[in-house]
Amino acid sequence: MNMVRSIFKIRKVTVGPLETNCYILVDENTNNAIVVDPGWDPAKIIKALKNTHIKYIIATHGHFDHVSAVKKLKESRGGLFIIHKLDLEMLSYAKISSYLFLRTNIDEPQNPDIILDNEVEVEFEEFKLKIIHTPGHSPGSISIYIRELKSLLSGDTIFRGSVGRTDIPGGSWEELKNSLRKLLQNLPDTTVIYPGHGPETTIGREKSINPFINEALSSNH
Repeated sequence: MNMVRSIFKIRKVTVGPLETNCYILVDENTNNAIVVDPGWDPAKIIKALKNTHIKYIIATHGHFDHVSAVKKLKESRGGLFIIHKLDLEMLSYAKISSYLFLRTNIDEPQNPDIILDNEVEVEFEEFKLKIIHTPGHSPGSISIYIRELKSLLSGDTIFRGSVGRTDIPGGSWEELKNSLRKLLQNLPDTTVIYPGHGPETTIGREKSINPFINEALSSNH
């Protein structure tokens, strides 16, 4: 029986004109990897992957700046593409949204291999990635919690000192407040947050200084 513990690393690659954080979760014993939010610059992501084998490609939501490199990544390295069912419509508009917003052309969105319907745990090596449905920025936004690593990949739900926009199609401040409460009332303050844009932070820090978080936690409904 192999008793060697996983050497688990989270690599961040910032890609594209909107500076999206793409995260590569790597088990350095097996060279298996998960890629979260490959939003742009597939060559840059593939270079950061080195010699790893992609098991899953997970989109925290369907906005173009989080999915536009999925097609080339799958063609190059394989992997099963995962997204929540409530963002399938948004995914289908990714190409036109990219053009309207930035006048840039991206690949047609890749059809997902696994469509999330509820909160599940994705097994990866010795770890479980808990998929938490956190709508608000988009209807199918998810956050990914890895308890063993005390880490939360929050997509565009929480940022350092801020939260995701809700003034866009599919956005809802009421839903986002509910999602923020779900995360911040159930996860330890020491949890490190890896957001979809900007620098890392912690649950405890955001409870202390983030005005949007304070509003969400003080809201009764």
